[in-house]
Amino acid sequence: MNDDLKKKIKIAVVLFGGALLILLIIFLTMFTGKSKVENSPLSQESDNRVVAPQNGQLIKANDAPVVKTEEKKSEVAPVKRNTEEDARKMAASFAERFGTYSNQSGFSNMTNLQVYMSEKMKAWADEYVTKQKNANTSEVYFGITTKAVTQEVKSFDENAGAATILVKTRRREATNSISSVSNVYNQDITINLIKDGSAWKVDSAFWEKRL
Repeated sequence: MNDDLKKKIKIAVVLFGGALLILLIIFLTMFTGKSKVENSPLSQESDNRVVAPQNGQLIKANDAPVVKTEEKKSEVAPVKRNTEEDARKMAASFAERFGTYSNQSGFSNMTNLQVYMSEKMKAWADEYVTKQKNANTSEVYFGITTKAVTQEVKSFDENAGAATILVKTRRREATNSISSVSNVYNQDITINLIKDGSAWKVDSAFWEKRL
């Protein structure tokens, strides 16, 4: 074997060995890098998981305080309705609407309020409207406007569902036109309420003498 051929074989062996060495280095680098990633704190399971930093330092989850997130039941204090106040407001509102009307309003003060009346009061209102329609023949305007001033609880029994409220009102009469006030006076009305389910209903209403 001549010298030139020996040199070529040596060069080929060196190149081949170098290539193998490079491939080995690349393989070892990839394997080592993957192992580091798998063993890094950020890739570990929940026992060693890194949580949010506190004061510039990372804290492992197993070192962090455990906070239980148990669902708390809402504790709302029961609301006790002031049923006496409800009765007072109901009586005042009813007195104003019941006592405000005109001979041209078609007795709306009676018909529109029937939802707030007991069955007994509804029967009375229907009979009253029928009589007034048959008797009312005047074409001259006449109207009364009523404003509740104060309410006084005369009796109140929540268990029995009954209350009596005295409403003091201020009333204005107008003739010929709504703006032509002919008389102003005070007049009380006694309103008897009964409980119908959870709502107060007017069972009777009586106007007192003018003051």
